[in-house]
Amino acid sequence: MKPIFTVISSIVITLILIFIALVAVSAYAVRQEKAQLPDNAFEEVTKTVNFDDNIRELHITAGIKADYQIKDTTGVQLIITSTRKGMEQLQTKMTNGKLQIYFNKTINLRLRKDTHITIIAAAAPGIELSAGASINAPGIYNGLRAADLSSGAILKIDSIVSSHVEFDLSSGASAKVGIYNTDSVEAGTSSGADIRINGQVRFVDFEASSGASINASQLKASSGTANATSGADIKCYVTDLKSKSSSGGSIRNISR
Repeated sequence: MKPIFTVISSIVITLILIFIALVAVSAYAVRQEKAQLPDNAFEEVTKTVNFDDNIRELHITAGIKADYQIKDTTGVQLIITSTRKGMEQLQTKMTNGKLQIYFNKTINLRLRKDTHITIIAAAAPGIELSAGASINAPGIYNGLRAADLSSGAILKIDSIVSSHVEFDLSSGASAKVGIYNTDSVEAGTSSGADIRINGQVRFVDFEASSGASINASQLKASSGTANATSGADIKCYVTDLKSKSSSGGSIRNISR
């Protein structure tokens, strides 16, 4: 029987070789794509897209950056800036109130990294962000019920007003939000994700795991629950808190 160290070393070497091969294939594909691009592929262009439907859900992916503005208007307006080639691959679809924004194929990162969209609508939809997408919503975001972030997505909202709001973050996603005139908040983070919350609510329910964090030390709450496991960290300000931590999880209630 081979020593365990030899077996582990073989596995590690194999994984490294596979990684190197994948990087080489990816680099070759990028070079081939770049060689086939027209001269104006990186030219910056802007266009406006309008939808008559009201928005209920918003899903953005693939590193696209967006600003969300709530105004007294009808339908939804998108003001899009990207490279010419990026604009060709960008998809914006509205189906039964769900707006999806994504690229319809994998393209050169340089062609899509500067894609920015200003979204103007009368309502605040539920939010789903993935693969490094981000939303910045200055001012009051009235009526948000849920936000789901994954894979390095970023969310920033100055002020949320809602009866109840839920946040679910995973895989390195990050959020910074202010919450006011809201009855209750639920926040769950996992796999290195983090959320920072400030404001004031009646009730909170926090759960963090796998090295994730919740910093709600600036969110004053009357009562709530907190559960931290597997190296996760929760900081909160709760007058009447029921908490449980395990496997290296940490909870600090600064109201005491």
